[in-house]
Amino acid sequence: MDTMTDRTEYLLQFFKVLADEKRLQIVGLLAGQEYSVEELAAILDLSSATVSHHLRRLADAGLVQARADQHYHVYSL
Repeated sequence: MDTMTDRTEYLLQFFKVLADEKRLQIVGLLAGQEYSVEELAAILDLSSATVSHHLRRLADAGLVQARADQHYHVYSL
């Protein structure tokens, strides 16, 4: 990042991603251990599609990462 504007834009996007209750809950859960989309969906009582959307936003911000584990992707901070 070269300019103050670039840094400001990055931070703005970063905090916008965290400005969602469900995404904060996901980050909190992942702080303790890894979970699959299906596990997070069951814990949060959300659809897998909704959890996947939130995880994609968190991954785009660099907050979570996924690894393949058999038939699932497992997410961690």
